[in-house]
Amino acid sequence: MWEAVTQYLTEQGVRATFDWLAKAAPGSRLAFTYVRKSFLDGKTFYGWESGYRRFVASKIWLFGMEPEDCQSFLKGYGWRIIEDVGYHELADKYIVPTGRRLASTPVERMVYAERV
Repeated sequence: MWEAVTQYLTEQGVRATFDWLAKAAPGSRLAFTYVRKSFLDGKTFYGWESGYRRFVASKIWLFGMEPEDCQSFLKGYGWRIIEDVGYHELADKYIVPTGRRLASTPVERMVYAERV
């Protein structure tokens, strides 16, 4: 489980971590989160301008990617995506049925992957 970490690292730091994770045994599983690159680039705020000012403009969050790029990124390290979901998908599938609310933002995505 690697939650709420990637956005604080540089791309070089994320890639170094995946270099290490590439040594995991086939069948290993990994769950991690990432932030959308379009948010970090200031192209789309997803209704969270205050988060942009707090985390991006102040250079706290550094790394992000887009869902359409995630599979090829992981493939380069020997991983395949089982599931890549955003806030609303995750909440609808897993949280709403429990009657709870999910504390997350629309800029975060969650990936469940397997080492191939």
